[in-house]
Amino acid sequence: MSWRPSTELVSVRTQALVDRDGRASVASFYDVSERTVQNWIDGNTSPRSAANAVSISRRGRVETGAVIQQRGGGRFSSSRTIYNPSVTRAARTIAQNRREQRQAEVSVARNARQRQMIESRPVDVTYSEMRGVEQNLDRLREAEIARREGGYDYESEDWYDWWEENYGYDYDWDDFRSLYEQMSG
Repeated sequence: MSWRPSTELVSVRTQALVDRDGRASVASFYDVSERTVQNWIDGNTSPRSAANAVSISRRGRVETGAVIQQRGGGRFSSSRTIYNPSVTRAARTIAQNRREQRQAEVSVARNARQRQMIESRPVDVTYSEMRGVEQNLDRLREAEIARREGGYDYESEDWYDWWEENYGYDYDWDDFRSLYEQMSG
């Protein structure tokens, strides 16, 4: 088996399985102790068997949804994972838009060289792009909570002051929206 999920991914998906089926059921299914299942959840260990790790990853995906994962450069390097369903949907949408844009440009290419150049452009969304989207979503959620709890009117001077105090720059929805549109093609 060539692919083995990260300890972090196994941890999240094991927790999802335990939430759904119970710790005893998961332990019985994988023929391990409940303490071992807790160690998987805590991220202290992962299953010895790669097949069990993959099984947990696949069975737990139903509960957690898709993830965006960047693998490290070497055998022992860790991977980084984004679990936010909104971000994974955004990644799929952005990649689909890039594929459609590339296909449209290929159809109007004037010669084989142009067509090759267009087809060689990557359409996949990078981890760093999606990490930026995730951070912006987190900031917007925090700002919305602060707006409700602080009693600010949306986009009032008090709200803008709060944003600048907490994030160190002026919030501008139009700037955020244009950056998002640039990313999505």
